[in-house]
Amino acid sequence: MTTYILGAQLKELWYCESEVHAKGLWEAWWAQVY
Repeated sequence: MTTYILGAQLKELWYCESEVHAKGLWEAWWAQVY
């Protein structure tokens, strides 16, 4: 059970990280275009 909760938290953290990273890439690209 503990492993499951830990895994879910890690997955959530990973999603959060990649979302922030994707947003950063998008903004960097957008800044270059304009």
